[in-house]
Amino acid sequence: MAFPDKTEIWNPVVELVLRHGKKHFGALALLDSGSQWSFIAPKYANPLGIDWRNGPTMTFGGLGNPNNMGYAVDLKLVLLRANYAWDARVLVTEALEPFPMILLGHQGFFEHFDVTFQTRLRHFHIERK
Repeated sequence: MAFPDKTEIWNPVVELVLRHGKKHFGALALLDSGSQWSFIAPKYANPLGIDWRNGPTMTFGGLGNPNNMGYAVDLKLVLLRANYAWDARVLVTEALEPFPMILLGHQGFFEHFDVTFQTRLRHFHIERK
């Protein structure tokens, strides 16, 4: 076993609501400071009625593949604990379908907030810019 003393894993996760038109969908989202973009899977976009396959496309590396396809869509995101909403462009990608969360990266999330991580204490703080 690579880390025999590791008994738990801590990740910075927030509760998020995605809004598109009159529809909304709640999910957990991982703050991914290593990602340039924010990503959602079709399982989050489809219930909102988003025609994501007709959005602008881009190829990106990561999520286990150097040639993933993403479709840009504009949504309103709501950070529940702060009761704060903002407009964000995110990429819908089938590559994220097996993952249990949304990924919030620099484009769409960190550009709107200052985030401080204290991993040793299992704590993070989000502040609006």
